[in-house]
Parts: sequence; C-alpha cells; structure tokens
Amino acid sequence: MKIPDQIRTLWTSKVVPYILSLNAKQRFLCGFSIIVLMLWIVKLCTNIENSHFEPAVEPLHEPIASIEDSDSVGQVPSEIKIAEEPVLEKRDWPYYHRPIRSWNDAEFNDVQDVQIAAAMKNGIKHSIVNRAMAEEEVAKGDLVFIDANPMFYMDDLQHSIPYLVPKAYRLLNRIGVNFIDSLVHKNLPVHALVVTSVLRTQKDISNLQKMNGNATTNSCHLFATTFDISWRSFKEIGVDPQGGNHTDALEISLKRTLGEVLRDLRYEGRCYVKHEQKQSCFHITVR
Repeated sequence: MKIPDQIRTLWTSKVVPYILSLNAKQRFLCGFSIIVLMLWIVKLCTNIENSHFEPAVEPLHEPIASIEDSDSVGQVPSEIKIAEEPVLEKRDWPYYHRPIRSWNDAEFNDVQDVQIAAAMKNGIKHSIVNRAMAEEEVAKGDLVFIDANPMFYMDDLQHSIPYLVPKAYRLLNRIGVNFIDSLVHKNLPVHALVVTSVLRTQKDISNLQKMNGNATTNSCHLFATTFDISWRSFKEIGVDPQGGNHTDALEISLKRTLGEVLRDLRYEGRCYVKHEQKQSCFHITVR
C-alpha cells in the first residue's frame, strides 16, 4: 500500500521531530498511548466482526395456503418451526465466547535451586547494601530503577527496594504489556499488575529472618533478577482505588489471565515461575 505524499511529509516534518524532542518519560507515555489506541481499534474491529445479524428471510418457493383453505384453522403447519431463544447458562456469563484457559501448580513449580542458578548467572555479582549503593549501580548501567508505570503498580515495599537488572526489567514490562493485551482481547476490565517484592539488600534479608525463620539467606532477590507479582491484588486503570470491590468471578479471571501470560513466557524460556500460595504471588526469575 502506497503512503500518500502529504502523510509522508507530515510524518517526517512534524511528527518525528516532535517525538525526538521529548524526554525519555514523555516518549514512553506517548508510545504507551499509541499502543492503547491500537488495542482499542483491534477490539473495535473484533466486535464488529463478531457481531451477529439476523439473516434475511428468503421467499418461500411454495405459496402459503390461506386460512380459508386450511383444513385446520388456528393450527400451525407442521413444516413451520418456531425458533427457541438460546439459553445462556449463568456459569458462562459474560465471557462465554472467550474462554480462559486454566492451569495448575505443577506448571509453576520452579524450585529455589533452579531459580537461584539463573539469578547468579544473570544478576549482579555482589550484594547491594542499601539504596545509595543501588543508585551507584544505576549510574553504571547495571541496575534500573523501577518507577511508576502504566502497566504495573509498585506496592508499599516493606523488605525490598525497586531496582532490577535491565534484563529482568524488560521481562517485567513484557508481562505487563501481554497482560493488558490479553484483558482487552477477553473483554475484561483493564488492570495493572501489582509488584510486591523486588531487590532485597542484606539488611532486608536479616529483617525477614527475624519475622520468618524459613526465610532463606541465599535469596534470588539479592541478585536483582527476581520479582513477585500478586495474583490476588490488581489495580483497575482509570478507576478510583478506593472504589468498589472486585467480584470473586473477576478476580479468578484476572488470576487465570495472568497465569496464561506467565505460562507462555515460561514455555518460551524467558523466565522461571513459582506459584506462592501463602504469599499470594508469583515468584518470577528472569532466565
């Protein structure tokens, strides 16, 4: 398809210089807005394609006898069938036409020994003592600060600080993009993920061990390759956080959709995943 000269001129003379003049954060927001617009267009086209219209009634080949000629006045001829309304079962509403695949814990059972090997291979080579030391690693390009993001929400981090190695940060962004894309295609309300734990310092590990004797000293979180995503809490985009509660059915759908995203990335060899029941999260390490 040939692009009109006017559009090409407008793009090269106006749009491209404008995008290049933006800072990194503005470029990110601009790109995210374009992605959301494209997803909305895809959703609109899908809804139009899936719309059901009543078929046109074809004329009968044989004329229908008049009532006066009928032997049984008031009776419906046997060849004419009255269509019944389809019954939509409650368990299928409202996403019956877009089923969500289920999964089991066996698919997300990458144990500590497997994840720690990947963390040591892909992560930082020395422990981070505090946030100041983490900022030094950011300046070197070894760590990335995890700031506010339209695709995921940083929880109130009690025992970790928001830093990851670049490879793990790209994985987190990919999970967020795939999750929102899946929600749009399933006609589910768009939500952002909630990240509950990221990089832990030696002091964080010590504090955790005081409260939980089972907390491991050699944690994957020490290498900035691992993060936890809640499967119980989600933030609906564009809605007051103090608003109404989610229904149980919606929470199950959100969790299963997140599971689908993680399962696909795990099968692609992008990450290891552990389904944590007690902490209500997915424990994820980049590969």
